[in-house]
Amino acid sequence: MISTIESLHSTSRPVIGGVPFDGVMAYTYREHLAEFVSAGIEVFRLSLPVGWVGPDRYDYRETDEIVSAFCAASPRAKLFPLLWLDGSEIKWWELEHPGERALARSRSSGEFVEQHPDIPRYASPAYQPDPDLDNFDRHHQQSPCLHSFASSLWRTEAAEALTRLLRHLDENFPDRFVGYYICAGLSYEWFNWGNYTDDILFDYSAPMQMYFREWLRRRYGTPQALALAWRQPVCDFESIVPPQPAERPAKDAAPLLDPRYQTPAADFVAALSDAQAEAFLELCHAARGATRERRLVGGFYGYWWTQTHAPGPARNGHLSLQRVLNSDDVDFLASPYDYTNRGVGGVNSAQTLPGSMMRHRKLYINSTDIKLAEDSHGWQSFIRVPRNAPEAVELMKRDFAASLATGQDQSWVDLFGGAFKHPALRDALERLQSIARDNISLRQAARAECLIVVDEESLRWTTPNTPMSVPLFGVQKQWHLARAGVPWTQITLSDFLEYDWPETRVVYFVNCFRTDGALCGRIHAKLRASRCTAFWTLWPGALGENGLSVAGVKALTGFEAEWLPEASGDWTFRTRSGAGRWPDAEVYGTGVLRDAYSARMKYYPGPEAFAGAPRLGIHPDAGDAVIADWDDTIMPALVCSNRLGFTSVMNAGPLLPEAILNGLIRDSGAHVYTPPGDLVYANDGFLGIYTGAAGRRVVQFKQPVRVFDLFAQHWITDEAVDSFMLDSVPETMSLWKLVR
Repeated sequence: MISTIESLHSTSRPVIGGVPFDGVMAYTYREHLAEFVSAGIEVFRLSLPVGWVGPDRYDYRETDEIVSAFCAASPRAKLFPLLWLDGSEIKWWELEHPGERALARSRSSGEFVEQHPDIPRYASPAYQPDPDLDNFDRHHQQSPCLHSFASSLWRTEAAEALTRLLRHLDENFPDRFVGYYICAGLSYEWFNWGNYTDDILFDYSAPMQMYFREWLRRRYGTPQALALAWRQPVCDFESIVPPQPAERPAKDAAPLLDPRYQTPAADFVAALSDAQAEAFLELCHAARGATRERRLVGGFYGYWWTQTHAPGPARNGHLSLQRVLNSDDVDFLASPYDYTNRGVGGVNSAQTLPGSMMRHRKLYINSTDIKLAEDSHGWQSFIRVPRNAPEAVELMKRDFAASLATGQDQSWVDLFGGAFKHPALRDALERLQSIARDNISLRQAARAECLIVVDEESLRWTTPNTPMSVPLFGVQKQWHLARAGVPWTQITLSDFLEYDWPETRVVYFVNCFRTDGALCGRIHAKLRASRCTAFWTLWPGALGENGLSVAGVKALTGFEAEWLPEASGDWTFRTRSGAGRWPDAEVYGTGVLRDAYSARMKYYPGPEAFAGAPRLGIHPDAGDAVIADWDDTIMPALVCSNRLGFTSVMNAGPLLPEAILNGLIRDSGAHVYTPPGDLVYANDGFLGIYTGAAGRRVVQFKQPVRVFDLFAQHWITDEAVDSFMLDSVPETMSLWKLVR
């Protein structure tokens, strides 16, 4: 691993080849290099052609030209390139191996489809990449090589091409490379080829069919066990074919798949993800042995924070994150941060699970871009874009704080130019780079007093894009949690059960739909041992072998429940008395959130999107605390109990107001830094606060500390204090070093 983070979970990370990497780099084209160099950036992410131009033919002239241009920008420049192993310059491979292509079928007709506007084009003898888009990174706008991820031939030949390239770079540009993004799939992010459409479904190729059969053999062992799970006759594994398009859930259908009828579809989704993960891991393994010096190896993977209006994790091929985390061949993973609410007044939240990555000693690189309203292109047209340089600087500080406080590395993106021509933004970037370089010890794992736990198995059983069960809806749209005054991080359910989390006081299970008695027992034992408060969202434990079941809800949460009539539109709730901890009779829900945030976010679903989803009402026991009711049925929807040996909070809706969260989190014993409304990023040595409403608020520290303003470079308090009065205008960011 790399030395920029000295200690994560009491483990050290050795230097790789002595290469300095202060946790901040730039992703740009050569024409914008000077702006970043002048700001002190020395590590550059860029896209490189891999030079694989034909069968056993390699040409590195374009690659060398691009590398040379970046190296010429600064004698200290280090490179961290994206290497796309199935880019448009490799389309020839499809013509050489037509039986190894990924094959698409139409959802409506079931027929094989050769061309469709929503998928990349298959190769033809006349195909040539568009030279007008040949600024290399923009190759991802052209059609990639549509191989099957299950093709052992493609994996073998791609690994050979990667090995040759890395040896060439190592020999011709020694000491210039920090590491390599291993890239493939749609938009070089390891997405399934049909990720952005529901009309066309992949992959029905011969390699994938063979892979699926072997995958089922490994999972079930015998045809009899498979027949029992699928509830249909099975003679042998060799006769199995992937589920037809009509058997796979359509986008925006019922929120959860039904195990009685749709187990084949859930299995196929998991097998597709495993095939993609195995291809990724094989290429990482090849890269690991390809250079004399150890370089960082990894790529874009684990996008569990779905992007609304796209099918998301249930379709995108990223459902094997745990396998990737467990691999020693992967040093880092990366993603852009969540697109949904990233603008002014929004939140920087990872699309993936950085808490688990830190636990597995992986670097996580968070891609951050900044634009102004005057910029001509629409890179961030769907959010509240900064209107001027001061707003943009505060946004930069916020995004930097999110990375620093959680031990992440950061990649500043400017592909089209403009942002860092502004002196104020360039000065801010230089200051942030200096903070990262001079305060390496501050980049630690987040304070894990609040864990967001995501269940990979349950993700297999979600329907693509359904608003109520879009994976992690309860957090992706849960900006109130981010503004509850407590820092949090995201991990897998497997990691929650496998590792100790001694600082944790709140565990937020956002999608624990698919459980059985054994899993419930393990979760309960962990919660009792750690004395944590558990939050359950939507339909916890409700998806059993015979479909939706309130018995599973009780087994997991301890609460009796019943299915309520489906709502006609938005889900609305009303609080009961909060004894001063939250407003009485406060109305909240999906419609309230839409009114507050639709102007600054991307694709908030309309009221009709929430109609028809199953709803749970709760029957509390004597002594349970009812916090809120459904507004239309006066049936409890948010209840708290201590009957299971730990505090159990059942939330039948997808979100909670920040004031309720703040009160319940305080009750759990977790440290809350601010009153509700501010965005908090913190670890043991750092506190970042992005203010909500204007006015004064008391900031509570975990212990007496002296406070140093990292951005302004001056002490705020000369003596150690346990609290501090902060007076700020909205949407401004404080970056504080805490010194005991």
